[in-house]
Amino acid sequence: MLGLDAASGAERWRHEPEDGRFGGIAVEGGRVWLVLENGWVLALDAHTGLPIARFSALELNLAGAGAWHRPARIGDTIIVPLGLVTLGLEAPR
Repeated sequence: MLGLDAASGAERWRHEPEDGRFGGIAVEGGRVWLVLENGWVLALDAHTGLPIARFSALELNLAGAGAWHRPARIGDTIIVPLGLVTLGLEAPR
């Protein structure tokens, strides 16, 4: 993943997660949320690309699952749709 400067288009940061990304990303409140194929949910700092939080509620292998959804924030909860399973995670402060 790359974080780009909106004005210049220059690369600000690069993050290479330990597994492939599953579905889209969500950007909210200065954080980039993504789900990995191994079932982990990551929150990155949108300005630096550094990990802020990571969650793994289930041991999953989502490679080829075909449910390409992105996380969403509702209040203090991150909603993560994973095919037939939906996770609700407390957002880090």
